[in-house]
Amino acid sequence: MKKSVKYIKPVYLPKCDYCNSNILEAEQYYFVAIDGNEMTDVRIVHRECFNRSRVGVVEEETE
Repeated sequence: MKKSVKYIKPVYLPKCDYCNSNILEAEQYYFVAIDGNEMTDVRIVHRECFNRSRVGVVEEETE
């Protein structure tokens, strides 16, 4: 028997915790643990915002 999986569209659109704009598709975001505490401090962020923030962290560390 083959089971089919139905995608249920969320009632509300999640917002990016960095830029505060709507996340429209599942492929556009990451769940990110802030300060390493993945049980209590998880944020939803755009992949682009996350990549920009990581570049900033690398630049700060190398200076």
